[in-house]
Amino acid sequence: ETDEVVVSYDEYITAFLCDENGEEDTSGIPFSQNDAMMVCVKSTEVDIDGFNFVHLYQGGEKKFSAINDGLPSILTEIKRINSTYQTKVQLLALFFKEDNPANVNAVGEVRLNFSNGRRLAVTLPLSSVLQGDHGEKIHRNVQDDKEEKTSAFNVNAVLEKSGSHMKVDSGGVPIVQLASSLLLFLGGILIIFAA
Repeated sequence: ETDEVVVSYDEYITAFLCDENGEEDTSGIPFSQNDAMMVCVKSTEVDIDGFNFVHLYQGGEKKFSAINDGLPSILTEIKRINSTYQTKVQLLALFFKEDNPANVNAVGEVRLNFSNGRRLAVTLPLSSVLQGDHGEKIHRNVQDDKEEKTSAFNVNAVLEKSGSHMKVDSGGVPIVQLASSLLLFLGGILIIFAA
């Protein structure tokens, strides 16, 4: 009887929104149309060999493939900053079709490299306990170097809501309101001079 062991490597990485330097972006500022969304993935435990894929989802629907089979789309950049991998994706109009667009989720997978000497040991279930030559119980450890080791991630990005992009002057009045008031005033002057 053989036991199938499923090993998750997701605990070895951290994924987050970041800035150009690969530092975590904690500003909380929503993204606007055509902004560059940067997602970084790093690990202090293992080496990251690169991205397998990064797909952008909105409302549960895949809207854009930023990276497929390790290759970036024309609107995507990949760079390595020390031990951090960064992908930079331009947010297109298709994410802003609604007045109040749903958040975007960057769902992806990176390849991991354990060549730094770290060995993964997984204790198998009791049915995998072996008997040694002298009757002692030996737990088998699994290390399969033949399979590619990957880790998945999911990073959430908040998009700007409709109307939240209006500029406000120093008096607290929206510039759009000031402009419309000015047009009404000028229209009234033209009517007076025409009469």
